[in-house]
Amino acid sequence: MLWGCMSWEGVGHAAKIDGRMDSGLYYTILEDELLGSIKYFKKKCKDILFQQDNDPKHKSKLATSCFRDHKIEVMDSPAQSPDLNPIEHLWVHLKKKLSAYPTPPNGINELWERT
Repeated sequence: MLWGCMSWEGVGHAAKIDGRMDSGLYYTILEDELLGSIKYFKKKCKDILFQQDNDPKHKSKLATSCFRDHKIEVMDSPAQSPDLNPIEHLWVHLKKKLSAYPTPPNGINELWERT
Protein backbone atom coordinates (compact mmCIF):
# COMPACT_ATOMS: atom_id res chain seq x y z
CA MET A 1 0.00 0.00 0.00
CA LEU A 2 1.11 3.56 -0.61
CA TRP A 3 0.14 6.84 1.03
CA GLY A 4 0.66 9.92 -1.10
CA CYS A 5 -0.25 13.57 -1.21
CA MET A 6 -0.22 16.40 -3.69
CA SER A 7 -0.79 20.13 -3.88
CA TRP A 8 -1.07 22.81 -6.54
CA GLU A 9 2.71 22.90 -6.58
CA GLY A 10 3.14 19.20 -7.32
CA VAL A 11 3.45 15.76 -5.80
CA GLY A 12 4.42 15.66 -2.14
CA HIS A 13 6.04 12.97 -0.04
CA ALA A 14 4.92 9.35 -0.16
CA ALA A 15 4.97 6.55 2.38
CA LYS A 16 5.34 2.85 1.68
CA ILE A 17 3.04 0.89 3.95
CA ASP A 18 3.96 -2.69 4.75
CA GLY A 19 0.99 -4.60 6.09
CA ARG A 20 -2.04 -2.94 7.63
CA MET A 21 -2.33 0.76 8.36
CA ASP A 22 -3.92 1.65 11.69
CA SER A 23 -4.57 5.02 13.33
CA GLY A 24 -1.10 5.09 14.92
CA LEU A 25 0.65 4.56 11.60
CA TYR A 26 -1.62 7.09 9.92
CA TYR A 27 -0.73 9.64 12.61
CA THR A 28 2.98 8.99 12.02
CA ILE A 29 2.51 9.44 8.27
CA LEU A 30 0.71 12.74 8.84
CA GLU A 31 3.46 13.96 11.17
CA ASP A 32 6.28 12.87 8.86
CA GLU A 33 5.04 12.90 5.27
CA LEU A 34 2.21 15.44 5.29
CA LEU A 35 4.08 17.96 7.43
CA GLY A 36 7.24 17.26 5.44
CA SER A 37 5.38 18.00 2.22
CA ILE A 38 3.96 21.23 3.63
CA LYS A 39 7.46 22.30 4.64
CA TYR A 40 8.92 21.21 1.28
CA PHE A 41 6.46 23.44 -0.58
CA LYS A 42 7.16 26.29 1.87
CA LYS A 43 3.54 26.47 2.99
CA LYS A 44 2.05 27.15 6.40
CA CYS A 45 -0.21 24.57 8.01
CA LYS A 46 -2.90 27.18 8.61
CA ASP A 47 -3.09 27.75 4.83
CA ILE A 48 -3.74 24.07 4.04
CA LEU A 49 -7.13 22.57 3.27
CA PHE A 50 -6.52 18.82 3.56
CA GLN A 51 -8.80 16.33 1.84
CA GLN A 52 -9.17 12.71 2.86
CA ASP A 53 -11.99 10.20 2.82
CA ASN A 54 -14.05 9.03 5.79
CA ASP A 55 -11.96 5.99 6.66
CA PRO A 56 -12.17 5.43 10.45
CA LYS A 57 -8.41 5.93 10.94
CA HIS A 58 -8.71 9.30 9.20
CA LYS A 59 -11.29 10.34 11.79
CA SER A 60 -9.42 8.85 14.77
CA LYS A 61 -8.54 10.86 17.86
CA LEU A 62 -4.86 10.72 16.87
CA ALA A 63 -5.46 12.06 13.36
CA THR A 64 -7.87 14.70 14.64
CA SER A 65 -5.30 15.82 17.22
CA CYS A 66 -2.63 16.12 14.53
CA PHE A 67 -4.82 18.39 12.42
CA ARG A 68 -5.90 20.43 15.46
CA ASP A 69 -2.38 20.78 16.87
CA HIS A 70 -0.97 21.96 13.53
CA LYS A 71 -4.03 24.06 12.66
CA ILE A 72 -4.69 22.16 9.43
CA GLU A 73 -8.23 22.51 8.15
CA VAL A 74 -9.76 19.25 6.93
CA MET A 75 -12.39 19.31 4.21
CA ASP A 76 -15.65 17.57 5.08
CA SER A 77 -16.34 14.69 2.71
CA PRO A 78 -19.61 12.93 2.02
CA ALA A 79 -19.61 9.21 2.76
CA GLN A 80 -18.34 6.97 -0.04
CA SER A 81 -17.42 9.74 -2.48
CA PRO A 82 -14.64 8.35 -4.72
CA ASP A 83 -15.55 10.72 -7.56
CA LEU A 84 -14.51 13.66 -5.39
CA ASN A 85 -11.09 12.22 -4.62
CA PRO A 86 -8.31 13.95 -6.60
CA ILE A 87 -5.74 11.39 -5.41
CA GLU A 88 -6.88 9.21 -8.32
CA HIS A 89 -5.06 11.69 -10.58
CA LEU A 90 -1.88 11.05 -8.59
CA TRP A 91 -2.09 7.35 -9.41
CA VAL A 92 -2.33 8.24 -13.13
CA HIS A 93 0.80 10.37 -12.75
CA LEU A 94 2.60 7.52 -10.97
CA LYS A 95 1.61 4.98 -13.64
CA LYS A 96 2.94 7.28 -16.38
CA LYS A 97 6.22 7.70 -14.53
CA LEU A 98 6.61 3.96 -14.02
CA SER A 99 5.73 3.17 -17.64
CA ALA A 100 8.81 5.15 -18.76
CA TYR A 101 11.03 2.26 -17.61
CA PRO A 102 11.89 -0.24 -20.35
CA THR A 103 11.17 -3.26 -18.12
CA PRO A 104 8.68 -3.95 -15.36
CA PRO A 105 10.01 -4.02 -11.78
CA ASN A 106 11.24 -7.34 -10.40
CA GLY A 107 9.38 -6.94 -7.13
CA ILE A 108 7.88 -4.55 -4.63
CA ASN A 109 11.23 -3.14 -3.51
CA GLU A 110 12.27 -2.25 -7.05
CA LEU A 111 8.85 -0.76 -7.67
CA TRP A 112 9.24 1.44 -4.56
CA GLU A 113 12.73 2.53 -5.64
CA ARG A 114 11.33 3.70 -8.98
CA THR A 115 8.73 5.93 -7.38
